[in-house]
This record gives sequence, structure tokens and C-alpha cells, in this order.
Amino acid sequence: MDCLSVVVVGASDSLATNVAFTNVKKQKVMKKIAIIYLLLLFIISTLAFYTGFIVGGKKEEQQHPPQQVEVKNVHKDIEETISKFKIKFENIVKAQIILESGNLTSIRAIRDNNIVGMKVAKLRPTTAINEKGHAIYSSIEDCLIDYALWQSQNAFKCRTEGQYLELLGRIYAEDPKYVEKLKRIIEKQN
Repeated sequence: MDCLSVVVVGASDSLATNVAFTNVKKQKVMKKIAIIYLLLLFIISTLAFYTGFIVGGKKEEQQHPPQQVEVKNVHKDIEETISKFKIKFENIVKAQIILESGNLTSIRAIRDNNIVGMKVAKLRPTTAINEKGHAIYSSIEDCLIDYALWQSQNAFKCRTEGQYLELLGRIYAEDPKYVEKLKRIIEKQN
């Protein structure tokens, strides 16, 4: 009986050591992830500063966001921004913009510069200027930068449009028919 209890005690000590070692490994991995996010935020902020997209914008612009959007000019700017920040799956993102913003006519798009229906991020860097609910941005460019940040966290494994659409249906959209709606918009655009 004594030999059996010694073996059990030895096994439980080994298990406790393994659990403690695993927790230390998790902490190290989380620390590395945090450092990567900070570096990514620094790089994007620096890039934004040097290209004229200062995150946060001027206070006057925040207090008086544009009331009317020139759709032709905005579409060109959106395409350039999508390309500049290498946002993946451009056709799907354009369909999201059409769907989420009512083709850039919704209150959220005009007042809040939120053209893709983003909510404020809780755990990753964000360019939103508010702290909860649907995100508010200083500019449409800030919205697209935030979308690129979202993609870098969530869509890095997606290699095909099908995988990306599945991801959007699973973690982005509240509407169960969201992916179907995007597919119909993409078909009309082609």
C-alpha cells in the first residue's frame, strides 16, 4: 500500500509541474502575441502618419463629420485604400461595403465613417474613436485600416474566397443570410 501511495504522489507532483510549465508557456506565447500586435500597430500608425491618415484626425473633424458623401470620389478612394493596405478579398470587402452601408448612404456610414459595420474591438488594436458598440471613425480610411487590423487577427489562415466567406458567416455577421447576400452582390458586380 505504501509503494502505491508513493507512485501516486510522485505522479501528482509531476502533473503539477507540467501544469505550471504549461501556464508559463501560455504566458510567454501571450506576451509574444501582445508584442506583435504592438509592433503592427506602430507600423500601421507610422504608415498612416506618413501617408496623411493621422489616426484620430483633427478635433474639428470629429465634432463635425461630413454630412454628405460624394459617392464617385469615395469609391475611388476606397479602392485605393483597400489596395494600399493590402486588404484581402477585395471583391468581398466591396460587397460588404455595399451591404453594410447601403451603398454609402446609411447613417452609420455618413455620420460615423463606418462603412463595413465594424464593432469596437475589445482585444486588438483599433482606430475607432469610441469605446463600445458599433465603431465610430474619424475617416473612412481609419475604418478600412481597422478592417485590415481585423483581417490580420482573424483571416490570416484564409486562402480562398470560400474560406473567407465562411469565416465572415461564422464570426463577423449577425445575419444568418449575410454570406448569401454578399454572394448576390458579388454576382451583380461581375
